[in-house]
Amino acid sequence: RPSFRSTPEGDIRNVGSHSSSWVVVYRSPAVKESDSPTWDEAVINLDSLYSASSSTLPSSISPSFQDLRSYSLLITVFKAKRKKCKEIGSFQTTILSLIEAYENSRAAVKVTGYEENEEGIHHQNNHSATDTKSTEFTLQHASVRGPSSSCEITGKVSVVTARVENTEDVWNRSRQFASCDDDADSDAEAMDDSLEEIESRGNDSSISSVTMSTVVPDIPRRPKNAKFTDYASSGLDIDLCVAIDFTSSNGNPREPGTLHFSMEGMMNDYEEAIKAIGTTISKYSLSKRFPVWGFGAKYDGMVRHIFQCGNAPEANGVEGVLDAYRSVFESDFIMSGPTVIDLVIKKAASRSKRFHAAASQSSKKYCILLVLTDGMVSDLASTKNLVRAFRGLPLSVVVVGIGRADFTEMQQWSDVADIQERGRFTFVEFRELQFDSKALSRKALEKVPHEVVGYFLDRDILPS
Repeated sequence: RPSFRSTPEGDIRNVGSHSSSWVVVYRSPAVKESDSPTWDEAVINLDSLYSASSSTLPSSISPSFQDLRSYSLLITVFKAKRKKCKEIGSFQTTILSLIEAYENSRAAVKVTGYEENEEGIHHQNNHSATDTKSTEFTLQHASVRGPSSSCEITGKVSVVTARVENTEDVWNRSRQFASCDDDADSDAEAMDDSLEEIESRGNDSSISSVTMSTVVPDIPRRPKNAKFTDYASSGLDIDLCVAIDFTSSNGNPREPGTLHFSMEGMMNDYEEAIKAIGTTISKYSLSKRFPVWGFGAKYDGMVRHIFQCGNAPEANGVEGVLDAYRSVFESDFIMSGPTVIDLVIKKAASRSKRFHAAASQSSKKYCILLVLTDGMVSDLASTKNLVRAFRGLPLSVVVVGIGRADFTEMQQWSDVADIQERGRFTFVEFRELQFDSKALSRKALEKVPHEVVGYFLDRDILPS
């Protein structure tokens, strides 16, 4: 019977319908230095299963529930150490069971419950989760898995997302992502929506199929004729400030696989986030001059919680922001810590105070602070108080989480509906939308049009 096996070390093949062996059709990227890993979303063509039994599934036909329940899957987890792989455990399931587990649990994909000692894997006794509708799956060694399996469990796996999509939809999304070329205008058009389009979507839940938050951004009460598009067409000038995390948790920037590592022709996650979100914001800037700051690095033996990136106080356009970011790695700095963003928030607030003082029908200027960080801030309570204290200024703070840190508290803060409690703050996790730059920009800026309109209406400044 056709089947597939998922391991970090496998590859993609097919197998005959009556074969008793398992065939690898997908391998995940390794998750380094974690006993509770979260894997990226994988896309596997169901046709690879059907074609093995000489019954190719046409792209226009969706598989039935019986089809999804028929094909057995074996998912195996390995621990890699000193170039050797040791099996932690595996479990057998079906496509439909994975979808049911996702619907039942809505939990993050995590492997827990095992420890390693000098003898190897330390087993824990627990219940056996063989029910196909279980909210999680248990890992067992191949030697004990099956009809005669014991109750020894080496870990548990839960499902963060599982769904069946039409082949054409998947390909269209892939083509859209790959369609960006060197032309700046075409690149911007392919990567993002305008803020007007983001505003017009309102509460549309189809904005992104990958979006995890179900909280709808708050929409301030306002006259029906007051829209972001009206302000944009009557002289709105948006100022972008960019702050980048250079703490040591990012890893050695010269080492492949770390967050700041990049090679010619390929952008790292920081660069991709800056380009996707910055391109959208820059459309509304008259000067296109943007300050770029770093934080968390040590210069001359002292940790700097804010320092200038690049030779000039302001960079010219989004490409200038990227150049300023890259120039830091040519300087004599040491990645340090802790993660403190209070000073960059205060610096952005200082700029926005000037805009606030000059705000009028003829001067509509607003500031967006884009912060990119690989971890939680050291004093979240202090940061929250600061953002709330500045909610009367023309300032929105957008934080993008880079890497695999636990950003739960940041997301919970962003999900607060009351703007008085939340402040003008938005958080988005890059990894959830890393393969869709347009959706990333949309999610990061979803609250901004309403925050801009709300600020000017509170000042009784209407569109011209």
